[in-house]
Amino acid sequence: MARIVGSSFFFVCARDYYDEPIDSIKIAEVYLIDLCHMDVLKDGEKDEGFIQGIKGIIAMIEEIR
Repeated sequence: MARIVGSSFFFVCARDYYDEPIDSIKIAEVYLIDLCHMDVLKDGEKDEGFIQGIKGIIAMIEEIR
């Protein structure tokens, strides 16, 4: 069964490099950018398109795993 998964998400990773591992600080930060659109939401309102995109990415990662 073929399944099409579309997404407009862009992941950015920023990493610091150290000679020795350091447990007490952040080594990497990952940012998620939604490139498709921007909506103005009222307090408590959900962005259903964003949620659907995240579910699609999770399904894709689970398939790869």
